[in-house]
Amino acid sequence: MSVDFQFLGTCAVDFSPKLKTELADSFDKNARRSSSAVIGGKHLIDCGYHTVDSLRIAEIPLENITDVFFTHMHDDHCLPQSISKIAQAKSEKLRLWIPDDGYLPKIENTSVIKMPKFDKMAVNGEVSISSLPANHDLFGVSRYLLIEADGKSILYATDGAWVLNETFNYLRGLARPLDMLVLDCTSGDVAWEYGIGSHNCIEMIRLMLPSFRNVGMIDGNTKIYVTHIAPSHHKPHDELERTMSEMGAHVAYDGLCLEI
Repeated sequence: MSVDFQFLGTCAVDFSPKLKTELADSFDKNARRSSSAVIGGKHLIDCGYHTVDSLRIAEIPLENITDVFFTHMHDDHCLPQSISKIAQAKSEKLRLWIPDDGYLPKIENTSVIKMPKFDKMAVNGEVSISSLPANHDLFGVSRYLLIEADGKSILYATDGAWVLNETFNYLRGLARPLDMLVLDCTSGDVAWEYGIGSHNCIEMIRLMLPSFRNVGMIDGNTKIYVTHIAPSHHKPHDELERTMSEMGAHVAYDGLCLEI
């Protein structure tokens, strides 16, 4: 079986002012919204500044969302006002899956589920999620998300830098290669001191991918995409796509739909 995966937002935090004007009702490859994605039209990854608008543009009704999986609790990924808008559109409670040491204020019509590190948790009969430690938040509450749906495995590894040793060893122990790998690529080719400790740049990805292949974490069938892109640190989308394609990866953009 296949799994539908759609990128709803692919930006870091340097959002284009065009999102409030001529691009208020459309997606654009170079004017990116806050990072989020949706699996099967109902399982949302992160819910930040622009997620509700992105769902509207993608023509996904808010009431269709059953679960939200959070990488971490920063506002561009976890904004209570955006979560509340989705919850208010539903008759049943919206389930919020957060790192076990994360915190959310009370939001009406939601239920909060804590995700311990490395525990594989059943979402429903077809979907499970594992929360893997990531290198981003100073307080250690950031996670990469391993989502398994209908026999397919997707690692959503953003926002963060490199792959921590314990997470790498967990992933190399998987029974088979990932079907999809989504990596942070915030920093472009910029020598940004803050970035190397909490975000990836292009050269970091260039180094990681051969190691992932060597240990069988990915193979020639794995779909590899970069996201969480800071436009101010990158060349335009088409130029970045040419750079990433040389290493067997692609650049996500808002609205991109994939069949995994």
